[in-house]
Amino acid sequence: MITTGWTYRDVLTLTVPRYLALVERWKVYPPVPVLIACYFGFGKEQAVKEASLADLMAAFGDGTIR
Repeated sequence: MITTGWTYRDVLTLTVPRYLALVERWKVYPPVPVLIACYFGFGKEQAVKEASLADLMAAFGDGTIR
């Protein structure tokens, strides 16, 4: 999500050509929050490791609920 400072009325009146022009501009000049997020690695997909039954059992220890 990009913070534009626009009101809901501004967003609702945005035309498709104007939206596409904004997207093209943001490709060349991304908003600062997007640059900061990319710098710190937010939004990168991380590999999902599938847990085995042994992994799940190890995560719960002896199974005692306290």
